[in-house]
Order: sequence, then C-alpha cells, then structure tokens
Amino acid sequence: MATYIMYNYRDRSDGFVFAFGTFIGGAYEYICSVFTEIVFGKIFWDYRGLPFNLGGRINLLYCFFWGIAAVVRLKKLYPLFSNLIERIPMRTGKIVTWCLVAFMCVDISVSTLALARCNGRSHHRKAANGIERLLDERFPDNRMKQIYPNGKTAGN
Repeated sequence: MATYIMYNYRDRSDGFVFAFGTFIGGAYEYICSVFTEIVFGKIFWDYRGLPFNLGGRINLLYCFFWGIAAVVRLKKLYPLFSNLIERIPMRTGKIVTWCLVAFMCVDISVSTLALARCNGRSHHRKAANGIERLLDERFPDNRMKQIYPNGKTAGN
C-alpha cells in the first residue's frame, strides 16, 4: 500500500520522499494503534516514555525511520524488485500473486479472529460456538502472549 501511495512521487527528491514517508508512516502507525485498541482492546506499542510522542501512539524518531524506509524502498529496492518481477512470465506471476493474496487473507482472518477471541476471554465471555471453542483451543492466552509479547490490555 505504501508503495502504491508513494509511487507517483518516485522521481521527486530524496528529501521529499523522506518527508512524505515520515508523514505517511506516522499516520499509518497512528491509525493502526487506534484501530487495534478500539477493535481488539489491545495496545501493542507505547511511546509515552520517549520524547516527541503523540499520545504514546507515534514518536518522531520512529516516524523518521518510516521516512528512511520510504527512501530506501522507493529509490533503491523498488526498481530492483520491479525489474526482477517483470522477468516473471505473466501467467506464473498471476498464479503466485493470487496464492499470496489468498494466504494473506487467511492469515489476516485467523489473526483477527484470534485477537477478537482473546479480547472476549479478557472480558470473561465464554465461547459461543465451535469456531470460538477452536480458537480457545488453538490460540489460548499463553500462546497469544507468545505471538504478541508487547500486547497489553487497553486501560491497564
């Protein structure tokens, strides 16, 4: 998504790409922080101990890292990978792309369901159906803590 948004600016100066990447990365991180707290009741990072933070959700230093990543990605990595991708036959590329899309959809869905169920358990909600019982079995709280070691319940 970041590549898609920033692609039109690939010919701009490194300084512009850095500044735009800093802003886009910070905005993305802030939105993700709000989303996970509202939807899952979890906080996965907290920058309140660092200077120049915005509600602990983003921090200027890490936003600068987003800017550096944008320059490296757009100016160095994207041309290299784009050149390699263009060598893949169209049919093979489409098959691989759709396989990756399907994998990511399943991964995101399972992660979302597991996080939502973990949030339900933290509010003492019993499993209401077979899917929730399966999630309780496969993704108990101790496993969720291993997967998301920095996750803490919002408000704590």
